Amino acid sequence: MTWHAFVQYISYRLKAKGRHGVHSPFVYSFVEKVLRGKGDVYSKMETFFKEHGLQPLHLERIPGTLPPVNEQTVVVLPPLHKDAAYTAAWTALAANTAVTLSIDLYYTGLLFFHPDFKVKQHFLLK
Repeated sequence: MTWHAFVQYISYRLKAKGRHGVHSPFVYSFVEKVLRGKGDVYSKMETFFKEHGLQPLHLERIPGTLPPVNEQTVVVLPPLHKDAAYTAAWTALAANTAVTLSIDLYYTGLLFFHPDFKVKQHFLLK
C-alpha cells in the first residue's frame, strides 16, 4: 500500500457512513442489500442494479473523461485511491454535471446518471 493509499484509507474510515448515516432511500437499500451480509459484493451489486433497471459499465481503469452513458448506466470504477492520479480523476468524474449520484466504497466507485436523483449527492459508504 502506498503512502497516498494509506492516508486516503484513514480519511475514508473516519468519514464513511453506514446505513444510519444515509438519507437516500435508494442508497439505504443499496447498503442493506449489497454491502451488509455475506456473499460476493460484486454479484450482489449486479443483482441490485438489474432490479433497479440499471446497466453496469465496469471500467478497468479510471478514465480522464466519462464514457458514453445514459440514465440507466451505472459506471463501476476500479480502486479510487491507489495513487494521487486515481484520486484526482475520481474527484473530477464525480464532480461532472452529468453525474447525479456518486458512491465511494474506497475499493470501488459508482457513478449514477439517473434523473430521479434530483439533487446531486455523494456518499462515502462502509
